[in-house]
Amino acid sequence: MSIAVSLSLGGILLLVVSSMVLTRSPEQAARLFFPDGDYKIYLSSEQPEEEVMVAGNPLDEELKQEILSVDGVRSVLVTRRSLHAKFGTPESAEAGMCDYQFPFLQMGLFLLVLFGMEAILSVWMVRRQKKQSLIEQMRAME
Repeated sequence: MSIAVSLSLGGILLLVVSSMVLTRSPEQAARLFFPDGDYKIYLSSEQPEEEVMVAGNPLDEELKQEILSVDGVRSVLVTRRSLHAKFGTPESAEAGMCDYQFPFLQMGLFLLVLFGMEAILSVWMVRRQKKQSLIEQMRAME
């Protein structure tokens, strides 16, 4: 019974902590106070999105320098990572693109907490089993 309770409490604690860590983002917090702090530039092209993405990043050094020459622009950050999907049925075909960045730091933290809790629970269980076996040996000796 106590094992089930401790595992349940550990699981709940893990979910709460990981949810808090995964939803906290300094960039999102800054955007609450400075919603117009920067601009995003998107490409408008006659070519299909797939061809543009296959051709590579159109933001070359020349375009970066042109953007930096605009008054008030201090830096150009290339932060867009996108996921392109194409799906269809016999009646229609659709495609879409969305910005995506895999949260390596958050997932690493999540796994670290998960393995840490697993190690703590394993050590606790081994010690408890040793204590139980010692009690059983003492009873057998009586």
